[in-house]
Amino acid sequence: MNIVIPPVEFIFLFVGLVFLALALREYFRSGGKMSVACKIRLRMGIIFVAVGAGLYFIL
Repeated sequence: MNIVIPPVEFIFLFVGLVFLALALREYFRSGGKMSVACKIRLRMGIIFVAVGAGLYFIL
């Protein structure tokens, strides 16, 4: 039985996109207001996507 593990950079990109989607959902649900939690999720999403992209281009 072979278990396929995706490369690390794709995992970082996926997690970043999840955080960005959560921030976007909260932003629309609150009527266009950025709460502290939304800002944190947005920043975490940007950081994870940046790290994933950096790993993709370095490796």
